[in-house]
Amino acid sequence: MDILDQLFNIYEMFRTGELHLLYLLIPLQILLFGIPAFIIARYKGQNLRYARIAALIPIINIVAIFYYLMIRKTYSPYTN
Repeated sequence: MDILDQLFNIYEMFRTGELHLLYLLIPLQILLFGIPAFIIARYKGQNLRYARIAALIPIINIVAIFYYLMIRKTYSPYTN
């Protein structure tokens, strides 16, 4: 039961230093910035291979989301 108590008490693990804060922040950053950057790149018809790579690199995905927001829309198969 002691292991389950530690798993459910993540805040305490961050506070005591057992678990580093970057283990939470980097996946959170990938979710918050990487996935929308990939979706916007797909909507605007950009190369999805480069969009996937840019979405998974932690600092680059913030720049990528602004880049994909600023570029013009090219061919997209989702338009009527």
